[in-house]
Amino acid sequence: MEKTIVKMAVVGAGTMGAAIAACGARAGLDVVLMVRGKGEESGRVRAAKAVETILKKGEMKGTDSRRIKASLVGADMEKDAAMLRDCDLVIEAVAETLSIKRSTMEFIFSNCAEHTIVGTNTSNISIADIAENFPAQWQERFMGIHFFNPVRFMDLVELIPHTLTKESNVKLVKALINYRYGKS
Repeated sequence: MEKTIVKMAVVGAGTMGAAIAACGARAGLDVVLMVRGKGEESGRVRAAKAVETILKKGEMKGTDSRRIKASLVGADMEKDAAMLRDCDLVIEAVAETLSIKRSTMEFIFSNCAEHTIVGTNTSNISIADIAENFPAQWQERFMGIHFFNPVRFMDLVELIPHTLTKESNVKLVKALINYRYGKS
């Protein structure tokens, strides 16, 4: 049986992260939306609020919001890191700052399974710069997966393999984007 992506996580629940996660749930994937807690508010609560904001806009046309809510779980980076172990794909969608992206990538790779493909939704930081000091086994599973804003409307997703990214991983993500997300 050919490998497919069944479960994914998005780390970062801002405008892009929440929308990528909601669209993944709409596409029928099991999705974890992971974010750091802030003050008294847990990451789980922050993730749930981010998804509610996306759904309240009413812009997910043709979407059953109950299905999205049922398929999408909010998670806290500090308390729920082990949830990344079950994911076939993790997409980072944090602030466009190289140091933040690198530290988030270290967190992801340190907590996900050895088969997990890891992507960044960066729009202006070089994939090579983010992966500069990654071990080769991380670089083989790393790539840019840049969704365009607003995610729910834009059909284009840019896939940017690292020089060491395995072609089989690129093909898996491309199939997910084309056939499950319905984007090109």
